[in-house]
Amino acid sequence: MWVAGTNWYEIKRLRETAFQPSEEDNIVTVHVIWGLKEQDRSTCHFTDYKCKGKTVLDSSFDLNPPPCQNALLKLCRTLTNLPQDDIDRLKIRRSLVTGNVQLKCLVQRMNEYFKVEETKLSKYPMNTDLHLPVNQNKMEILMENNPQLYQNSTLPKTYYRYFELALGYFITDGLKPNYWKNYDFPTYSQLVGGEKDPTTVSKSSNLQGNKYGHRLLFMAIAVNTTLSADNLGYEHGLPIYNHWEDFVQSQMNELPPSCRQGFQATVGKRNAWHWIKVQQILVKNAVQGIVLGLALALLILTIATMNWIVSLLATLTIGLITSCVVGVIPMAGWKLGVLESLNLTLVVGLSVDYVVHLAQHYVTERKPKRLPRVQSTLRHVGISVLSGACTTLGASVFMFGAKILFFFQFGIFIFSTVGFSLLFALVFFETVLGLVGPEESVGSLAPWVRQLMDYFKGKTKDDVNCEKCKGKGFVRDEESKTI
Repeated sequence: MWVAGTNWYEIKRLRETAFQPSEEDNIVTVHVIWGLKEQDRSTCHFTDYKCKGKTVLDSSFDLNPPPCQNALLKLCRTLTNLPQDDIDRLKIRRSLVTGNVQLKCLVQRMNEYFKVEETKLSKYPMNTDLHLPVNQNKMEILMENNPQLYQNSTLPKTYYRYFELALGYFITDGLKPNYWKNYDFPTYSQLVGGEKDPTTVSKSSNLQGNKYGHRLLFMAIAVNTTLSADNLGYEHGLPIYNHWEDFVQSQMNELPPSCRQGFQATVGKRNAWHWIKVQQILVKNAVQGIVLGLALALLILTIATMNWIVSLLATLTIGLITSCVVGVIPMAGWKLGVLESLNLTLVVGLSVDYVVHLAQHYVTERKPKRLPRVQSTLRHVGISVLSGACTTLGASVFMFGAKILFFFQFGIFIFSTVGFSLLFALVFFETVLGLVGPEESVGSLAPWVRQLMDYFKGKTKDDVNCEKCKGKGFVRDEESKTI
């Protein structure tokens, strides 16, 4: 919001450029998510960006089948052991200490946890197997040897959600006192979400209650990247987003049906992928606005001048003006954002003003040759165009002192647009007209318009205007001789 020279601007600049982003900074974290679908925003007004809509769950998601647990373990191992080319392409961050990929995989950590848990001979028989994939036999051993937590007699015969049972035990570390202070709880409890299963006999309503019978609704794998959300641009970020999209979709195609509907997203406070998609839309809208503006300018100039050659030359001039104004954005050190995209849609409308006045006078000038026409245009209209441009330029100069970014940028856009418009209109456009401008009635659309009007009137080539009708009627050529 603030321009260069203010303290707030310097703080933002130093945060983005003074130091390289570290693990503690606002880095982009990519989440591979299961159990969720696109938000339902049907009840939200399309202008209400704060309305998040309703969460839609994927009812097909289920981690209880062992094949799905094995598939997710394999996916985590794939992410951990990716080739360096894929790591560079996906911009995955490695730990500065261990050199390992920075990955938070719930099933992988659960597998490691239960491999340690099953070695506790004071609780479990020798050669106990509790690690993933979990099933009924493994969890019955866990429950039998933790009677203070579970009662097997209350377990329904139809119960099959043993992964949730293992997950609750892992998250709470066997419901130890102050388990929320354990490293695993804050790290992995944020990557899962659940609800109370209707078949449960437990009174607790979340996975952290360490009770069987709770249902896992969604889960995510978190992968840290080397990207910084503060300075991730559209051109650099969009290819990385596409690489992630292709990678995740290729992995999903190999998973079992109950865990195949996963997708990747960035869900932090600074949603990097969302901002990249916004920038993509801003670029598209800016280009569409410019193209549509030039098309309308060509149509209107053709109607105003009734000469297609002059209108094409005028539209070419407006296009060059627009290109120069677009070049101001990188020269000023800006990136295409909401303000820049909005201002670019106004460029064509602001730059057409001076060219259309000069073009109109050129085609209405009665002198047949192009050079006298140009001289007459500059003599009669040039001074008015120059005076009007000077007043607009003078007004925009005062906006350079604004501290709010929108007014500062808008002042630069107006000044550069009017400045380039004046330069191209009086120098380039008039020079082109002096070199290749139409002479006499070349390029005029008046004869075509006249023929079209005669067609609708029913007048043919054998008809002539009626002199006694003061030009308001026509008669056959043979009849005009007898009148």
